[in-house]
Amino acid sequence: AAEPPPPPAAAERLAFVDVHTGLGPPGVDTLLTSTDAEMGVIGRFFPEEVDGSGGLRGSLADSSAAVETSGDSSTGSGVAAGYDLTRGDSQNYCSYWLAPHLTYKDSTRACITQEFGTVPGVVVALSAIQENAAFHNGPEHLTEAYRQRYKGCFVLDQGSWKTGVVRRGVKLVMQALAFLGEKPPAALL
Repeated sequence: AAEPPPPPAAAERLAFVDVHTGLGPPGVDTLLTSTDAEMGVIGRFFPEEVDGSGGLRGSLADSSAAVETSGDSSTGSGVAAGYDLTRGDSQNYCSYWLAPHLTYKDSTRACITQEFGTVPGVVVALSAIQENAAFHNGPEHLTEAYRQRYKGCFVLDQGSWKTGVVRRGVKLVMQALAFLGEKPPAALL
């Protein structure tokens, strides 16, 4: 495998949000970190989401957001369950390649994954299996049908879901810019 390019040495602070869809309940975005220690930075980076103890703050605790660390895959049941077995997540990318000179300890780096929920995980898994089987063994009309079903696991065709994704995405961008001490572009205001 090719080595990634060298990190930008001039960066003094980094805000990195890796956006995903597919895991978790619909309408809820989960902010994922690798360790409990990073949760403290996430609390400073996203003060509206996380209180001082790493729990959810205010109305966000109701249903619009969640915060998790990569749990033990043998016991976890949340969105983060199984991420502890993943190699190459965004936090590791930040730690080892993009900004190894910055740390969460001094609050110069905040790297998270934002996972927007869609359908139950078992539906995602079943759709992946079916799409793969159709791709390798099925006729074209079945391949396309299963491709569309699988795509539907990651993008819900619901206006409220799409609006929520944009609203939460923009909110996190605004908070990331504040973390970096930057003014948001006029288009986001």
